[in-house]
Amino acid sequence: MADPTTLLNHADMGNDTNTSQITSKTVKRLLESPNDNTNHFGQQPATKLIKIDDRENASPLKPNLSGIKSSLHGISYQLKLCIVMCLANAKKQMIQDPANIFSFKLTAEDPAAGKFDDIVFGFEDGEIEGTFKIQAKHKLDSPSQRLTLNDFITERVTNNPFAILQYLTSFYDQGNLMADKERLILCTNVDVSDSAKEIWKLMMTDDGSTRTLDDYILTLFSKIGAKCYRLDNDKPGGSRLEEFRQNLQKCSKLSRLAVLLSYATVSKEHKITQNNNLFKKYRKPISGIIDSSTNSSNGTYKFTKEFLDSSSTATTSDYKAFRKEFELQYKRILEKDPSCDIWNELKLKEKMW
Repeated sequence: MADPTTLLNHADMGNDTNTSQITSKTVKRLLESPNDNTNHFGQQPATKLIKIDDRENASPLKPNLSGIKSSLHGISYQLKLCIVMCLANAKKQMIQDPANIFSFKLTAEDPAAGKFDDIVFGFEDGEIEGTFKIQAKHKLDSPSQRLTLNDFITERVTNNPFAILQYLTSFYDQGNLMADKERLILCTNVDVSDSAKEIWKLMMTDDGSTRTLDDYILTLFSKIGAKCYRLDNDKPGGSRLEEFRQNLQKCSKLSRLAVLLSYATVSKEHKITQNNNLFKKYRKPISGIIDSSTNSSNGTYKFTKEFLDSSSTATTSDYKAFRKEFELQYKRILEKDPSCDIWNELKLKEKMW
Protein backbone atom coordinates (compact mmCIF):
# COMPACT_ATOMS: atom_id res chain seq x y z
CA MET A 1 0.00 0.00 0.00
CA ALA A 2 1.25 3.49 -0.69
CA ASP A 3 2.43 5.25 2.46
CA PRO A 4 -0.40 7.63 3.57
CA THR A 5 2.15 9.78 5.38
CA THR A 6 4.05 10.34 2.18
CA LEU A 7 0.85 11.27 0.40
CA LEU A 8 0.05 13.91 3.02
CA ASN A 9 3.51 15.39 2.80
CA HIS A 10 3.73 15.50 -0.96
CA ALA A 11 0.31 16.62 -2.13
CA ASP A 12 0.42 18.70 -5.30
CA MET A 13 -1.67 21.63 -4.13
CA GLY A 14 -1.40 23.86 -7.15
CA ASN A 15 -1.53 26.93 -4.89
CA ASP A 16 0.28 28.56 -1.98
CA THR A 17 -1.78 27.01 0.83
CA ASN A 18 -0.72 24.09 3.01
CA THR A 19 -4.11 22.41 2.83
CA SER A 20 -4.13 18.70 1.91
CA GLN A 21 -7.15 16.55 1.15
CA ILE A 22 -7.97 12.86 0.94
CA THR A 23 -11.29 11.65 -0.44
CA SER A 24 -12.97 8.26 -0.18
CA LYS A 25 -12.24 7.68 -3.88
CA THR A 26 -8.53 8.27 -3.24
CA VAL A 27 -8.44 5.64 -0.50
CA LYS A 28 -10.38 3.16 -2.62
CA ARG A 29 -7.94 3.56 -5.54
CA LEU A 30 -4.96 3.14 -3.25
CA LEU A 31 -6.39 0.00 -1.66
CA GLU A 32 -7.27 -1.50 -5.02
CA SER A 33 -3.82 -0.64 -6.48
CA PRO A 34 -1.34 -1.33 -3.67
CA ASN A 35 1.72 -0.69 -5.89
CA ASP A 36 0.44 2.57 -7.30
CA ASN A 37 2.28 5.51 -5.72
CA THR A 38 0.53 8.13 -7.85
CA ASN A 39 -0.62 11.24 -6.00
CA HIS A 40 -4.45 11.19 -6.02
CA PHE A 41 -5.05 14.23 -3.82
CA GLY A 42 -7.74 16.74 -4.75
CA GLN A 43 -7.49 20.51 -4.63
CA GLN A 44 -8.70 22.61 -2.21
CA PRO A 45 -20.37 22.90 17.56
CA ALA A 46 -20.82 20.73 19.81
CA THR A 47 -17.40 20.45 21.41
CA LYS A 48 -15.95 17.05 22.16
CA LEU A 49 -12.79 15.93 23.97
CA ILE A 50 -11.32 12.65 22.78
CA LYS A 51 -8.45 11.06 24.67
CA ILE A 52 -6.34 8.81 22.44
CA ASP A 53 -3.41 7.05 24.11
CA ASP A 54 -0.48 6.34 21.77
CA ARG A 55 2.18 5.48 24.35
CA GLU A 56 3.14 2.26 22.58
CA ASN A 57 4.37 4.25 19.58
CA ALA A 58 5.55 7.31 21.49
CA SER A 59 8.39 9.30 20.03
CA PRO A 60 11.75 8.99 21.84
CA LEU A 61 12.14 12.77 21.69
CA LYS A 62 12.58 14.46 25.07
CA PRO A 63 10.71 17.59 26.20
CA ASN A 64 13.92 19.59 26.54
CA LEU A 65 14.65 19.48 22.81
CA SER A 66 14.07 22.77 20.99
CA GLY A 67 13.17 23.94 17.49
CA ILE A 68 11.61 21.72 14.88
CA LYS A 69 12.58 18.47 16.60
CA SER A 70 10.45 19.26 19.63
CA SER A 71 7.38 19.71 17.42
CA LEU A 72 7.73 16.46 15.50
CA HIS A 73 5.74 14.50 18.08
CA GLY A 74 2.73 16.79 17.47
CA ILE A 75 3.01 16.47 13.70
CA SER A 76 3.32 12.69 14.02
CA TYR A 77 0.23 12.56 16.22
CA GLN A 78 -1.79 14.56 13.70
CA LEU A 79 -0.67 12.32 10.84
CA LYS A 80 -1.54 9.20 12.80
CA LEU A 81 -5.04 10.55 13.38
CA CYS A 82 -5.41 11.20 9.65
CA ILE A 83 -4.31 7.65 8.87
CA VAL A 84 -6.63 6.16 11.50
CA MET A 85 -9.62 8.04 10.14
CA CYS A 86 -8.84 7.03 6.56
CA LEU A 87 -8.34 3.35 7.37
CA ALA A 88 -11.37 3.22 9.68
CA ASN A 89 -13.56 4.34 6.80
CA ALA A 90 -11.80 2.46 3.99
CA LYS A 91 -13.74 -0.75 4.55
CA LYS A 92 -17.05 1.04 4.17
CA GLN A 93 -15.87 2.47 0.87
CA MET A 94 -14.68 -0.93 -0.41
CA ILE A 95 -17.87 -2.76 0.60
CA GLN A 96 -20.40 -0.35 -0.85
CA ASP A 97 -24.05 -0.95 -0.04
CA PRO A 98 -26.15 0.30 -2.99
CA ALA A 99 -28.89 1.23 -0.54
CA ASN A 100 -26.54 3.14 1.76
CA ILE A 101 -24.07 5.27 -0.23
CA PHE A 102 -20.93 6.22 1.73
CA SER A 103 -18.25 8.78 0.88
CA PHE A 104 -15.87 10.99 2.85
CA LYS A 105 -13.30 13.77 2.47
CA LEU A 106 -10.47 14.49 4.87
CA THR A 107 -8.63 17.83 4.86
CA ALA A 108 -5.47 18.66 6.81
CA GLU A 109 -4.66 22.23 7.89
CA ASP A 110 -7.95 23.73 6.72
CA PRO A 111 -7.77 27.54 7.24
CA ALA A 112 -11.56 27.84 7.18
CA ALA A 113 -11.88 25.75 10.36
CA GLY A 114 -10.29 28.28 12.72
CA LYS A 115 -8.81 26.64 15.82
CA PHE A 116 -10.05 23.24 14.60
CA ASP A 117 -7.93 23.29 11.45
CA ASP A 118 -5.73 20.22 12.03
CA ILE A 119 -8.18 17.73 10.52
CA VAL A 120 -11.57 18.34 8.91
CA PHE A 121 -13.46 15.12 8.19
CA GLY A 122 -16.66 15.35 6.15
CA PHE A 123 -18.79 12.34 5.25
CA GLU A 124 -22.10 11.09 3.90
CA ASP A 125 -23.31 7.74 5.17
CA GLY A 126 -26.79 7.03 3.87
CA GLU A 127 -29.06 9.56 5.53
CA ILE A 128 -26.36 10.74 7.95
CA GLU A 129 -24.23 13.70 6.84
CA GLY A 130 -21.67 15.42 9.04
CA THR A 131 -18.40 17.24 9.49
CA PHE A 132 -15.91 16.71 12.32
CA LYS A 133 -13.48 19.60 12.87
CA ILE A 134 -10.56 18.35 14.90
CA GLN A 135 -7.74 20.00 16.83
CA ALA A 136 -4.96 17.55 17.78
CA LYS A 137 -3.03 18.26 20.98
CA HIS A 138 -0.19 15.89 21.82
CA LYS A 139 2.08 15.98 24.87
CA LEU A 140 5.23 14.01 25.51
CA ASP A 141 5.37 11.81 28.63
CA SER A 142 1.58 12.06 28.88
CA PRO A 143 1.19 9.12 31.36
CA SER A 144 2.59 11.40 34.06
CA GLN A 145 0.21 14.25 33.20
CA ARG A 146 -3.47 14.89 33.78
CA LEU A 147 -5.61 17.69 32.41
CA THR A 148 -7.06 19.64 35.33
CA LEU A 149 -10.22 21.72 35.59
CA ASN A 150 -8.12 24.89 35.45
CA ASP A 151 -6.57 23.80 32.12
CA PHE A 152 -10.03 23.99 30.58
CA ILE A 153 -11.75 26.91 32.34
CA THR A 154 -8.88 29.41 32.59
CA GLU A 155 -9.46 32.83 31.03
CA ARG A 156 -5.75 33.10 30.19
CA VAL A 157 -5.86 31.44 26.80
CA THR A 158 -2.29 32.36 25.80
CA ASN A 159 -0.06 29.29 26.13
CA ASN A 160 -3.02 27.28 27.45
CA PRO A 161 -3.77 24.88 24.57
CA PHE A 162 -6.84 23.35 26.28
CA ALA A 163 -8.56 26.60 27.35
CA ILE A 164 -12.14 26.16 26.11
CA LEU A 165 -12.83 29.89 25.71
CA GLN A 166 -10.47 30.26 22.73
CA TYR A 167 -12.11 27.33 20.94
CA LEU A 168 -15.65 28.54 21.48
CA THR A 169 -14.66 32.00 20.27
CA SER A 170 -13.23 30.36 17.15
CA PHE A 171 -16.50 28.43 16.74
CA TYR A 172 -18.52 31.66 16.69
CA ASP A 173 -16.05 33.39 14.38
CA GLN A 174 -16.46 30.70 11.72
CA GLY A 175 -20.15 31.49 11.26
CA ASN A 176 -22.80 29.55 9.30
CA LEU A 177 -22.21 26.42 11.36
CA MET A 178 -24.99 23.84 11.63
CA ALA A 179 -25.23 22.26 15.07
CA ASP A 180 -27.04 19.21 13.70
CA LYS A 181 -24.31 18.46 11.15
CA GLU A 182 -21.03 19.63 12.72
CA ARG A 183 -18.96 18.63 15.74
CA LEU A 184 -15.88 20.34 17.16
CA ILE A 185 -13.40 17.88 18.63
CA LEU A 186 -10.21 18.13 20.71
CA CYS A 187 -8.07 15.01 20.35
CA THR A 188 -5.31 14.41 22.88
CA ASN A 189 -3.14 11.68 24.37
CA VAL A 190 -3.39 13.26 27.84
CA ASP A 191 -5.79 11.79 30.38
CA VAL A 192 -8.46 13.81 32.20
CA SER A 193 -8.24 14.33 35.96
CA ASP A 194 -11.20 13.85 38.29
CA SER A 195 -11.43 17.62 38.82
CA ALA A 196 -11.76 18.23 35.06
CA LYS A 197 -14.65 15.78 34.87
CA GLU A 198 -16.77 18.46 36.56
CA ILE A 199 -17.34 19.92 33.08
CA TRP A 200 -17.00 16.78 30.95
CA LYS A 201 -19.41 13.88 30.62
CA LEU A 202 -18.23 10.51 29.33
CA MET A 203 -20.08 9.57 26.14
CA MET A 204 -21.26 5.98 25.77
CA THR A 205 -23.25 3.94 23.27
CA ASP A 206 -24.90 0.60 23.90
CA ASP A 207 -25.01 -1.10 20.52
CA GLY A 208 -22.39 0.60 18.34
CA SER A 209 -25.06 2.06 16.05
CA THR A 210 -24.55 5.20 14.00
CA ARG A 211 -27.95 6.84 14.21
CA THR A 212 -26.55 10.25 15.19
CA LEU A 213 -23.31 12.19 14.77
CA ASP A 214 -22.38 11.44 18.38
CA ASP A 215 -22.89 7.71 17.76
CA TYR A 216 -20.69 8.00 14.69
CA ILE A 217 -17.90 9.68 16.69
CA LEU A 218 -18.02 6.91 19.30
CA THR A 219 -18.02 4.16 16.68
CA LEU A 220 -15.09 5.75 14.83
CA PHE A 221 -12.80 6.35 17.80
CA SER A 222 -13.74 3.36 19.94
CA LYS A 223 -11.90 1.19 17.41
CA ILE A 224 -8.61 2.55 18.76
CA GLY A 225 -9.56 2.47 22.43
CA ALA A 226 -10.29 6.18 22.79
CA LYS A 227 -12.46 7.78 25.46
CA CYS A 228 -14.89 10.46 24.35
CA TYR A 229 -16.29 13.26 26.53
CA ARG A 230 -18.73 16.08 25.84
CA LEU A 231 -19.18 19.37 27.70
CA ASP A 232 -21.77 18.92 30.43
CA ASN A 233 -23.61 22.22 30.84
CA ASP A 234 -26.30 20.78 33.10
CA LYS A 235 -24.12 19.52 35.93
CA PRO A 236 -24.36 21.75 39.05
CA GLY A 237 -21.14 23.35 40.21
CA GLY A 238 -19.62 25.97 42.47
CA SER A 239 -19.14 29.68 41.83
CA ARG A 240 -16.01 29.11 39.74
CA LEU A 241 -17.79 26.72 37.41
CA GLU A 242 -20.73 29.10 37.13
CA GLU A 243 -18.34 31.93 36.22
CA PHE A 244 -16.84 29.71 33.51
CA ARG A 245 -20.27 29.05 32.02
CA GLN A 246 -21.01 32.77 32.01
CA ASN A 247 -17.72 33.34 30.21
CA LEU A 248 -18.74 30.80 27.58
CA GLN A 249 -21.83 32.88 26.86
CA LYS A 250 -19.61 35.92 26.24
CA CYS A 251 -17.75 34.21 23.39
CA SER A 252 -20.43 34.94 20.78
CA LYS A 253 -19.98 37.89 18.44
CA LEU A 254 -23.20 39.38 19.80
CA SER A 255 -21.86 39.37 23.36
CA ARG A 256 -18.39 40.58 22.40
CA LEU A 257 -19.88 43.49 20.47
CA ALA A 258 -22.12 44.37 23.44
CA VAL A 259 -19.09 44.27 25.73
CA LEU A 260 -17.12 46.47 23.34
CA LEU A 261 -19.80 49.17 23.29
CA SER A 262 -20.47 48.88 27.02
CA TYR A 263 -16.85 49.59 27.85
CA ALA A 264 -16.88 52.47 25.38
CA THR A 265 -19.46 54.23 27.56
CA VAL A 266 -17.20 53.98 30.62
CA SER A 267 -14.05 55.93 29.79
CA LYS A 268 -11.78 57.16 27.02
CA GLU A 269 -9.39 54.31 27.84
CA HIS A 270 -11.85 51.97 26.13
CA LYS A 271 -12.27 54.05 23.00
CA ILE A 272 -13.21 51.99 19.93
CA THR A 273 -10.59 52.38 17.21
CA GLN A 274 -10.68 51.76 13.47
CA ASN A 275 -8.31 48.81 13.96
CA ASN A 276 -10.68 46.86 16.18
CA ASN A 277 -11.67 43.70 14.30
CA LEU A 278 -15.22 43.64 15.66
CA PHE A 279 -15.71 47.28 14.74
CA LYS A 280 -14.43 46.68 11.21
CA LYS A 281 -16.78 43.74 10.76
CA TYR A 282 -19.87 45.44 12.24
CA ARG A 283 -19.18 49.04 11.39
CA LYS A 284 -22.47 49.46 9.52
CA PRO A 285 -24.73 48.02 12.28
CA ILE A 286 -22.85 50.06 14.90
CA SER A 287 -23.36 53.25 12.90
CA GLY A 288 -27.08 52.47 12.89
CA ILE A 289 -27.35 52.94 16.67
CA ILE A 290 -25.05 55.99 16.87
CA ASP A 291 -26.54 59.48 16.52
CA SER A 292 -24.53 60.97 13.64
CA SER A 293 -25.52 64.51 14.65
CA THR A 294 -23.48 64.15 17.85
CA ASN A 295 -20.18 63.35 16.14
CA SER A 296 -17.49 65.69 17.33
CA SER A 297 -13.88 66.41 16.59
CA ASN A 298 -12.73 64.69 19.79
CA GLY A 299 -14.39 61.42 18.80
CA THR A 300 -17.31 61.31 21.23
CA TYR A 301 -20.78 60.08 20.31
CA LYS A 302 -24.24 59.30 21.69
CA PHE A 303 -26.66 56.49 21.06
CA THR A 304 -29.71 57.18 18.92
CA LYS A 305 -33.03 57.89 20.64
CA GLU A 306 -34.47 54.76 19.00
CA PHE A 307 -31.79 52.55 20.59
CA LEU A 308 -32.37 54.09 24.04
CA ASP A 309 -36.16 53.91 23.81
CA SER A 310 -37.55 50.45 24.56
CA SER A 311 -40.94 51.41 23.12
CA SER A 312 -39.51 51.91 19.62
CA THR A 313 -41.24 49.65 17.09
CA ALA A 314 -38.95 50.28 14.11
CA THR A 315 -36.66 47.39 15.07
CA THR A 316 -35.81 43.91 13.85
CA SER A 317 -35.46 40.75 15.95
CA ASP A 318 -31.63 41.00 15.66
CA TYR A 319 -31.79 44.62 16.80
CA LYS A 320 -33.85 43.66 19.86
CA ALA A 321 -31.53 40.75 20.64
CA PHE A 322 -28.49 43.01 20.59
CA ARG A 323 -30.24 45.65 22.71
CA LYS A 324 -31.05 42.99 25.31
CA GLU A 325 -27.47 41.66 25.26
CA PHE A 326 -26.08 45.20 25.59
CA GLU A 327 -28.26 45.79 28.66
CA LEU A 328 -27.03 42.53 30.21
CA GLN A 329 -23.34 43.25 29.58
CA TYR A 330 -23.61 46.91 30.63
CA LYS A 331 -25.08 45.89 33.99
CA ARG A 332 -22.42 43.24 34.46
CA ILE A 333 -19.47 45.49 33.61
CA LEU A 334 -20.65 48.41 35.73
CA GLU A 335 -21.90 46.05 38.46
CA LYS A 336 -25.41 47.42 38.29
CA ASP A 337 -28.37 45.97 40.12
CA PRO A 338 -30.13 43.55 37.71
CA SER A 339 -33.41 45.39 38.23
CA CYS A 340 -32.08 48.90 37.53
CA ASP A 341 -33.08 50.88 34.43
CA ILE A 342 -29.87 51.61 32.50
CA TRP A 343 -31.60 53.37 29.62
CA ASN A 344 -32.47 56.52 31.55
CA GLU A 345 -28.89 56.63 32.76
CA LEU A 346 -27.60 56.38 29.19
CA LYS A 347 -29.97 59.14 28.05
CA LEU A 348 -28.33 61.46 30.59
CA LYS A 349 -24.84 60.38 29.63
CA GLU A 350 -23.16 63.16 27.70
CA LYS A 351 -20.95 61.03 25.51
CA MET A 352 -19.37 57.71 24.68
CA TRP A 353 -16.05 56.94 22.98
